[in-house]
Amino acid sequence: KAISFEVNGEEVKLSGNIIREYLVSGNDDVTDQEVVNFLNLCRYQKLNPFLKEAYLIKFKGTPAQLITSKEAFMKRADAHPKYEGFEAGIVIERDGELVDIPGALLPSGAAVKGGWAQVYRNDRKKPIYVRISLAEFSKGQATWKQMPQNMIRKTAIVNALREAFPESLGAMYTEDDPVLHTQEVPVEEQVRRDVSE
Repeated sequence: KAISFEVNGEEVKLSGNIIREYLVSGNDDVTDQEVVNFLNLCRYQKLNPFLKEAYLIKFKGTPAQLITSKEAFMKRADAHPKYEGFEAGIVIERDGELVDIPGALLPSGAAVKGGWAQVYRNDRKKPIYVRISLAEFSKGQATWKQMPQNMIRKTAIVNALREAFPESLGAMYTEDDPVLHTQEVPVEEQVRRDVSE
């Protein structure tokens, strides 16, 4: 049975069959619980997976990953009445010093060490500032090898937006968040735990 909900004035219809047939990436089948979790993420967070705002990815031997796109974070922030914009860039090491620079262009002779972002709200005296380490987020994936500056800047923006708007972004994660790559409990095991408690 399909469930309907509204996202930005548009009706979205999802069912287990639609999710399995059109919205799963990876090389393994998703469980019923993983489908339900994805459907609920989309419904309660008002995400449209057909517009690539949310992804369900499943690889053999790992739990499914429920991923929210950076664009969904940006749209949500833009719609918030207290949002006043952001600044972001990379953290480089130059002459033994760590320096925040805007953008993602790495100066010659410098090494990228991380990313930074600050988000402005009209109800705060200071911006929400985040500085993150490249080593913590880069796990050797192809995209991170090809464009580490751009990826760490994007990840810093998402983390700063989540801290600035925890009520609307706190439960959403992108593919680059370490929470998706460390000590995950398989969904079936978590369901067994929940039922037995």
